[in-house]
Amino acid sequence: MIMAAICDDENNVCSAIEKMLFKAAMQLNLQIQTDVYYSGERLCERLEAGEYYDIIFLDIELESQNGVEVGHFIRNKLVNDAVQIAYISGKTHYAMELFKISPIDFLVKPVEYEQLYDVVCKLVRIKKIYADTFSYKIGYDTYNEKVQNILYFESRDRKAAIVTFKNTVEFYGSLDDIYQQLKNWGFVIIHRSYLINYNNVRSFKYDSVTMLNGKTLQISQSKRKYLRDLQISLEMKENRSL
Repeated sequence: MIMAAICDDENNVCSAIEKMLFKAAMQLNLQIQTDVYYSGERLCERLEAGEYYDIIFLDIELESQNGVEVGHFIRNKLVNDAVQIAYISGKTHYAMELFKISPIDFLVKPVEYEQLYDVVCKLVRIKKIYADTFSYKIGYDTYNEKVQNILYFESRDRKAAIVTFKNTVEFYGSLDDIYQQLKNWGFVIIHRSYLINYNNVRSFKYDSVTMLNGKTLQISQSKRKYLRDLQISLEMKENRSL
């Protein structure tokens, strides 16, 4: 499933891009879900509230909060380097302004289907390459960690610590954003401070889990029933497969 957002203040542009996305999805045998925004402010509100997208088709010449400002908001304030941004514009002189945002592509209006199809293909390749890795950024450097090596994440003010079998590294990020990227890989929030890799748990207790490195983490009271139900569900699946 590809989660896509389209942000342009022209309804006809949004509609055209949405139709082309569905056409590309059919040709590539993909599932795609789209959300449409007509202002940069509304898109930023939803992203800040935890909405997750694989790609955002973003107009540069938006009124009030333009596409460049939205891009900087995503990369700098939200510290989100995972979402791909494909810029849309009728002008072509924005290269230097967009450099630090690292867009996946730049589409010139009127957007042609071949242009958009190429972007979708590029996105699919990226998702396959990084399908079993988690990417995070420290300064201008990007690091990739195999999901199977991650034990848990710990929230530390505006930073998150990634704890693996080898080491612990801090980077700017929130547990909610990390969870959106890893929820399909067996990651579970057990406490406002901890996001664990369920596959790397050694043992469960009512109010805590012990990870494979021997570290014991507390389960918040509000998460205990959910964790217990999840544990029972997974045990039942394992028993049925025997």
